[in-house]
Amino acid sequence: MIKDKGLEFNHRDVLTRSIAIAPSRDKYFMDLINQYKTRYPGMKLIYANNTTGNQVHDKPTADFVLIFKVQAIPKPGSLAKVPKTFIMLECPLQFSDRSLAGWTMAVEQNNMDGYFQYMIDTAARLSWDRFQEYIEAIALLSLDKNSDLYWKKPENSEAFTSRIMQLCAQYNPSKPGSKIQQTKDYAKK
Repeated sequence: MIKDKGLEFNHRDVLTRSIAIAPSRDKYFMDLINQYKTRYPGMKLIYANNTTGNQVHDKPTADFVLIFKVQAIPKPGSLAKVPKTFIMLECPLQFSDRSLAGWTMAVEQNNMDGYFQYMIDTAARLSWDRFQEYIEAIALLSLDKNSDLYWKKPENSEAFTSRIMQLCAQYNPSKPGSKIQQTKDYAKK
């Protein structure tokens, strides 16, 4: 298995930074979201959850969750004739290069381009239909906004986030054998 190089942050520094930014997580999270909106206006943010990184767990935990709905426009000359809708899931682990602490370190090192390229390359992707099916059949939540089990309701966020972490692991494009170049270096030199 080839391990990607990521942003090459020292993980002790990421842990220290995570603790230091804890009181200001919302500010950094909104900055990250605003940067996404500026850089990728074609990606529609449909879900954002920053509460997961505020909790301490004894198992791997997502630092935050961002879910974007994206329309893939067929390239000229391709067999596909209509745009396809898919979902991009950003669900980085706490204390990882892709976490909010990693974001602040990338900004500090003036490597926002590397951070975003790393995020885009490693984001889980699946079709809109498959995502909806996952919400109902696996997460056991609802697509109905009036339901108590609606997937976006705050009281369902813990159940939803734990299932999304599983989904991200299942659909991670940086798994061995994928087309993403796992030796890609996103660190600023």
